[in-house]
Amino acid sequence: MSAVALTVVIGLAGPASASDEYRCTAYQHTELPTSGFNTDITSRVCVWRNFSGKVRASATFSWQEGGSGKFNKLLLSTRLEKNDVMKASAVCNYKNAVNSNEAGGGYVCWTPWTSVPAGGITGDAGLVYDLADDGKGDFLWNLGGSPSL
Repeated sequence: MSAVALTVVIGLAGPASASDEYRCTAYQHTELPTSGFNTDITSRVCVWRNFSGKVRASATFSWQEGGSGKFNKLLLSTRLEKNDVMKASAVCNYKNAVNSNEAGGGYVCWTPWTSVPAGGITGDAGLVYDLADDGKGDFLWNLGGSPSL
């Protein structure tokens, strides 16, 4: 790998540039009662302000003990909120990735950048899932929200 390519990879690994501001939760974990081994999901919720003052929220997503078509539905909903009022949102579908792979990570569900007056700005997220073959329908795992900007 050339030095230039290595610099680009290292540059992308960090959460933000020196002029960005961000606040994140600790990593949050749940174990879902899937067929075979239970599937472990880990996520972290963040809120970001960039150098121009725009903000967005994100939620990371990783798993272990996936595969074997364990889910009928697996949607991560990420929200940017100001004083608990939603300002932007995104929904990312991870069903196919988890159903096809034993483990994975590095996924991030981002809301769009938006302008929101300063103060009380947080990121929030929830995972809606339906376990295959249990006949019980949808469940919701509400993740803890980020500290505010």
